[in-house]
Amino acid sequence: MTNGADGPIELWWVDGGGTLIYYATINAGDTYVQPTFEGHNWFLRDEQGYYLEVIKGAPNQTVVYGGEGLSDTITGGDGDDTLFGMYGDDSLVGGGGNDSLLGGYGNDTLEGGLDDDLLTGGDGNDVFIYAPGDGNDTITDFNTGNTGTLDDADGANNDFIDLSGFYDNLSELYADQADDGILNQSNATDTKGRTVDYADNDNFGTGSLTFSGASADNSSFTAENTAVVCFTAGTMILTPGGEVAVELLRPGDAAVTRDNGVFPSF
Repeated sequence: MTNGADGPIELWWVDGGGTLIYYATINAGDTYVQPTFEGHNWFLRDEQGYYLEVIKGAPNQTVVYGGEGLSDTITGGDGDDTLFGMYGDDSLVGGGGNDSLLGGYGNDTLEGGLDDDLLTGGDGNDVFIYAPGDGNDTITDFNTGNTGTLDDADGANNDFIDLSGFYDNLSELYADQADDGILNQSNATDTKGRTVDYADNDNFGTGSLTFSGASADNSSFTAENTAVVCFTAGTMILTPGGEVAVELLRPGDAAVTRDNGVFPSF
């Protein structure tokens, strides 16, 4: 039995009396050899107890679970839905209603949609989507289960949510997070004491974003995981080709830093 999925699976079997018995856990990429498959029915389950596959024992049988076919696209309706992505790189869209989206393993994309949603990416580098009017959403595990860090200039190896339409710079975002622990554009000034004007930004309206356990600084939010720039419009940034206004820079453009030489801008 080979686990070709991106997370552990459990192997269970049914004895002669019909009792389901736990046998082993097979980690991602591992192969488990069991000489007595024949004559028994075996079940594959995930760690939450959901059944994945039934194996009917046969001589010299080779079973590979995972690989192709595990990346799902699931869209909820107008009610209060619970969507599980589990294994693979899944795309989950809640639609209307107060939904719960759980990505599981893999690099998933989660979009709550309208109303008040609960989003959990799980392991992997997940992308969260929030648009004006989407309601009051909570992301439970932003910046967890990632393959990289927030200071390595690689936006693909961490969780990501595009908030660049809501904030002109990170000072605005930090101040908004600091005043009530929620991103909702309720702050009047940024962290530098400057008056904030959200008139030309995307607006939360009556909606909001809550990041469980987040702090109002670069340990939680950076340009790398939000696409919000560090500087206000008009700030000139030194690049190998000369100074460029910060709003003209794009992800991956080179900038000259004080300590690390030439480095991607974000």
